Amino acid sequence: MIITPAQCKALLQNNTLTDLSINTYIPVVEQAICDYCKDDFLDRSILNNGYYLNAYIQSSKLTFTQSTNSVNDSDSKLDTYNFKVGDSVRTYFTRNNPNTFTIKSISASSIVFENLNEIADENFGRNILIARVYYPKPLMLIAAQMIKFNLSKIDLALKSEHIDDYTYTNYDKYIDGYPLSIMGSLNNYRNLYRKTLPVNWQLGGMYCDC
Repeated sequence: MIITPAQCKALLQNNTLTDLSINTYIPVVEQAICDYCKDDFLDRSILNNGYYLNAYIQSSKLTFTQSTNSVNDSDSKLDTYNFKVGDSVRTYFTRNNPNTFTIKSISASSIVFENLNEIADENFGRNILIARVYYPKPLMLIAAQMIKFNLSKIDLALKSEHIDDYTYTNYDKYIDGYPLSIMGSLNNYRNLYRKTLPVNWQLGGMYCDC
């Protein structure tokens, strides 16, 4: 996940917020940041004129199980792909689960995800790719500010509002439901085109010449 409840409370210096209320908005702000920045934030390394993913799974043997909120591997190799507990991952080439998830536990046969994003049942058959995500640390503060804004239930029609040590003004100037003063901090991470798996990515390969 882009931020944990503990990190959010520390950055906002507010221990009165509940984990439940923060967890409700973590997937919301995470998706909003990715969409605004046009970036899937994949964990990758540059090699010559291309890149390779630092941690990923690609297999037609993967299944998703809603009851356990997990992805399962009939080959029992899920503990060999360099993933660790707490990692965020993004799924590709899946019918029912194109989303970002956070790893709760790992075993050879299954990876269980945190309940922030729920799994939908899906049988194997497609060559599904699961890749690790890496968020730059400064995004944590922006995510915390976005969560605080959501929890404050501010009326966007107002011209100004004071909340603790923040003053939001000109609510006719907001982006995707958030004040420009918050979203403007994301401009250093914004791309002209979506930064994701390239269109010429070959299924079964880990390197992309792009």
